[in-house]
Amino acid sequence: LAKLTDQQQEIFVDEYKRKRRSTGAMWILAFFFLWIYFLVMKRGGLATISFFTFGGCGVWWLAELFRVGGRVREYNQDIASGIIREIKSVS
Repeated sequence: LAKLTDQQQEIFVDEYKRKRRSTGAMWILAFFFLWIYFLVMKRGGLATISFFTFGGCGVWWLAELFRVGGRVREYNQDIASGIIREIKSVS
């Protein structure tokens, strides 16, 4: 990020703010529903199974509450890396 020009850094920040996920919002969604599978992991099949089994009878739901923070950080890091690659390829 430090190697980018000021304009590129500004583009990065704007794009990252638009695409990133909030840990707090994802935790709330995971607490009430297992929507995290749709919103962060993009695993519709797993989300459907989880929905119809009521979160694996509560087991998946409980486990997911502890994993939300890491999943969101990983998603946001992937987003940041993709934005930087995109900016560098345009230059």
